[in-house]
Amino acid sequence: MLMRLSPAQAYRRVELDAFIMGAAAADLTAICFDEAIGAIRRAIFAHDRASPDLRDRSLLTAINSIDALRLGVDRNHALAHALLTIYHGAGMLVRSSMRQFDAGNLQQAATDLSEIRSIVASPRPADNTSSSATALA
Repeated sequence: MLMRLSPAQAYRRVELDAFIMGAAAADLTAICFDEAIGAIRRAIFAHDRASPDLRDRSLLTAINSIDALRLGVDRNHALAHALLTIYHGAGMLVRSSMRQFDAGNLQQAATDLSEIRSIVASPRPADNTSSSATALA
């Protein structure tokens, strides 16, 4: 059975797909950060509004985005081990909230990812200047 999207979700999906198709490595890194952080915040919002379906979809999006960040790390980069450790920890916090929801842990994961994003990822929309995210993607 096909999942039905609202018009807003469909437009957002099309916009995101178009952005991804024209994105450089640093831009893709920024997209993954933005998706993970936004999904975590949506999960907290959904939990507060007693919307378990949206909460679970948001947590899954966050997990997938964090996994994409982890998979995109250049293992030969000097910061690779530190980034992998942080991504692993953030992923574990989000995964644990799939079993037992913990808004505090999720907020910590979002904060950690936001801080790293501000250091390694170029601003969105695409800024064509180079950043350290290129080496990390």
